[in-house]
Amino acid sequence: MKRLQIAFLTSVDAASPGAYSGTPYYMARALHEYCGDVTHLGPLRPPYLVYG
Repeated sequence: MKRLQIAFLTSVDAASPGAYSGTPYYMARALHEYCGDVTHLGPLRPPYLVYG
């Protein structure tokens, strides 16, 4: 089975365990382990930052 290609878009450096107490870092790790290949896109800064 082919692994999913996941784009992980954040406003902080998701490769850093110190950003936001490591939440984006561990989310990306879990996505990679259980779902597919993760590509980090970010940190994004205004005007490209999307709030939703």
